[in-house]
Amino acid sequence: MQFVCVNGVVGGRSVGSRRVRTIALAVAAVAIVPSLVTAQVVVQQVEAGIAAGQPAYSPVEFGGAASVGGGAAYPGINFTAQGPNTGGTLSIHAQFVGNSFFGPGTVGAANISQVFVNAAQTFGANGFSNATPFYTNTLRMAFSTTNAFGGALVTVPNMVAPVPNAIGNNIRVTNHSYLLQYAPTSSTTGTYNTAQNFLANSQAIRRADFLIDRDNVVWVGGAVTGTQFVGGDGTSTMAWQTRNGIAVRGDAGQTTFNPALGRPGRQHADVWGGNLASFTAGQVAGSAAGLIRQSQISANTAMGDARVIKSVIMTGVNKTIQPTTFNFGGPAWQPTTQNNMDGNGGTGAFDYNSSLSILNSAQRTLATSTTATTGGVVAGGTVPTNTARGWGLGTIAAGGASVVLVNFTSGVTNLSSTLNWNVTSATTNAGANLDTNDAAVIFSDLSLELRPVTWDGLNYGLGAAIANASGRDLSSDATGSTNDNVEHIFNTAGILSPGTYALVVRGDAVRATTAAISYSTVTNGVSPTWNTDANNAVFATGGNWTGAVSPNGVSATAVLGSNITAARTVIFNSAATLGALTLNSANAYNVSTTNGSVLTLANGALGAATVSVQSGSHTLDVPVATPGTTNVLFLGSGQALTVRSLANGGAMTITGGTVVVPGAVTGTGTITVGAGSTLRSSGAGNAVASVQVLNQGGLTVSGTVGSRGVYEITGTTVPVNGPRATRANVAVVGALTIANDGAALGSRQYFGFVDLQSNDLVVRNANLSAQQTTLANLRDMVRAWSTAAAGLPGNVGLGTSSAFYNVQDAFATLAVYDNTGIGGSTTFATFDGVSVGANDVLVKYTYLGDTNLDGVVDATDLARALQGLNGVGTGWNFGDVNYDGVVDFVDVGRIQATIRGQGAALGDSTDAGGALGGGGPGAAIPEPGGLALLAIAGLPMLRRRR
Repeated sequence: MQFVCVNGVVGGRSVGSRRVRTIALAVAAVAIVPSLVTAQVVVQQVEAGIAAGQPAYSPVEFGGAASVGGGAAYPGINFTAQGPNTGGTLSIHAQFVGNSFFGPGTVGAANISQVFVNAAQTFGANGFSNATPFYTNTLRMAFSTTNAFGGALVTVPNMVAPVPNAIGNNIRVTNHSYLLQYAPTSSTTGTYNTAQNFLANSQAIRRADFLIDRDNVVWVGGAVTGTQFVGGDGTSTMAWQTRNGIAVRGDAGQTTFNPALGRPGRQHADVWGGNLASFTAGQVAGSAAGLIRQSQISANTAMGDARVIKSVIMTGVNKTIQPTTFNFGGPAWQPTTQNNMDGNGGTGAFDYNSSLSILNSAQRTLATSTTATTGGVVAGGTVPTNTARGWGLGTIAAGGASVVLVNFTSGVTNLSSTLNWNVTSATTNAGANLDTNDAAVIFSDLSLELRPVTWDGLNYGLGAAIANASGRDLSSDATGSTNDNVEHIFNTAGILSPGTYALVVRGDAVRATTAAISYSTVTNGVSPTWNTDANNAVFATGGNWTGAVSPNGVSATAVLGSNITAARTVIFNSAATLGALTLNSANAYNVSTTNGSVLTLANGALGAATVSVQSGSHTLDVPVATPGTTNVLFLGSGQALTVRSLANGGAMTITGGTVVVPGAVTGTGTITVGAGSTLRSSGAGNAVASVQVLNQGGLTVSGTVGSRGVYEITGTTVPVNGPRATRANVAVVGALTIANDGAALGSRQYFGFVDLQSNDLVVRNANLSAQQTTLANLRDMVRAWSTAAAGLPGNVGLGTSSAFYNVQDAFATLAVYDNTGIGGSTTFATFDGVSVGANDVLVKYTYLGDTNLDGVVDATDLARALQGLNGVGTGWNFGDVNYDGVVDFVDVGRIQATIRGQGAALGDSTDAGGALGGGGPGAAIPEPGGLALLAIAGLPMLRRRR
């Protein structure tokens, strides 16, 4: 299909027989059509043709030549009379309109190649002429043949007439100075009949709306309600009152506008300009042609859709000025409660360059959402745009919602957004007639809101709609209004925080609707930076930040910089989200909360959230949530970041420096500790129960020969004689990976270190096969630590810095325990208070040879080693305490040495042995008697391999 796209006020589908299929969500730019890049826009001027106060019933001359053409006055433009009359009547009014629409120096002059001229209906006292080609040839109104003036309109309430002809001739913009019927009741006096006139005009407007929608043209009408026009009440010259058109209000006393007098159609101007309504409408029509020309050059039919053109015209307005003729001292722009538009000025003062900038900012994807209300989920994979302006076109599903995601990197001081769609009408008799009564009008009811978004690591979710005290500035929904097929939202009074937002369109309850949306913003260009050198200043107070707005939102940025002169506490007592946090001060920041408010780090689909520590060591004494990918970057040496607690649901990477978490690290995410970096769980143990300090889907510790990554658990009480005063801390992971040279197990060298100190570890496994791999890897990691390879640091692999450094723990090590019992049963149901399964691998800080993990080494453990010697089992559970893959008398000798030299039991009485938080080894291995122990000395020196 070839489209000659137009600019303007009305939206629709096709020209003539060319029907535009419903445009799906996320409309893509169409393939380039070669003819489009050379075409120019064809327009129509429906002109009243005033000449010395007399009506003109034929196409009018626009000056210079004795014909309808413009001659030398309008070079490069061809003029064609549309209708039965070819003669022209010179009209100064028409020439002024032409000078605004397509005259030299206008936007239209460079973009319009053809003008079709049509006579408008007269608004004089003599009624209307037989020469009314726009009605008879295009609208195809139902006329009788008995009226002396050419036929009065049929006055039956539900007038049915043939479907209007196509506007045709590839016309894409049609401009109307004045239009629509005047129906006199007397052939001699022309007495005005209000009821009949209103009925006739109502039908004409409805038919025009049908035509505008069907033929995808931009219809521009001067919005005038002054009493000097036909009928005395200003309601008869109603070209501007088409719902699908652009109503242009002028700033002149001769063309007054009072929306209270409007009847059918929207009771607002759409935009205004500083001239008579006719001339301003011409400027808007010419600008529409210029915008359509951009779609031709871009070869994007969606870009030239009339609804899109109308939307960018209404969004690109200037709200800093107001019509002077009717400026009664109010603010520069004041919305009404319906449609969120100004009653006289529409969305604001028309501004072509601004609208062009929006259109050239490219098309935005309309993504679906599960609902338009809070908690609705935006379709996965949708990426917000960082551009300050843009537009979109898509079909909003019945009962559904669609969104345009936008991201602002600095505070937004102005926002304007407009949603436009078309009214349609039903046809009857297989399309032969058009039914334009109210019941036949198909009028979708949509709404437009601005909502902040959340990010769960995969999808965006909708937050609560933003509104001021009156509820009108960032939400627009004239629900149930029969005058409403445009919604407009704005923000000029305050500053929106940087971050990602959703422009949300709620669909009609019963019908799918194709709609256009556009937006334009002005930002302050300032990244929020802390500017307060005071203690206990509040994070959420805008005045404490440059740009006067507190950062809060997905992808928002914040800088805690070097302006503080001493260590400062920042009070964080309301939840906030940041996409990037920079800490850059030699003096310490302590961001602290007393009410548990959570700081969420989320950059959404734009990439990883970041915490950048550029200088100093700082504390986030707040719960931190990281639902998506997060990078913690340290740019210097010796820097540390302390985080109260961490809920990590994504992939976190730590590069350089030390991250200390006194509380728990929870969630389903993964953590990578980079080379030269440290992640430290520093939570203290608890005398009543073990403390789970880390629970993640995976932990990776990177490193090189000269630069280890380290994960360590600290915080338990130093061992003393007698039972321990505290239980162990415990880390739970789905997988543990430590950087290594890739050699075979048994000779592998590791470059990172996991230091449990006197704490424990659980590695989850989904099945037995995974468990066997995990067992082999963990045993090798402990082997590497206990036999540190030459040339490598002493602490590599999986180990404990507590062993060998504390007198009481001279015989301590890490036990890698297979939790699968005989017959595949589960040996321990809980471990350090953590529920565990048969396939989980348990790593416990205990004495060498503690095969049943009860915190002491005794005859029971020797008996297990004896069974290991006889091939009953392998691994730690059966005495392979040096992880060389065999149970032999080397292991037995070490166990015997531990029995003689061990200190007090490691762990209290409820933390070991059969209890161990519930469960235990059970009776799988019989308790050996004294003779069995003595028999060990006489066993042959057997080496039984796995």
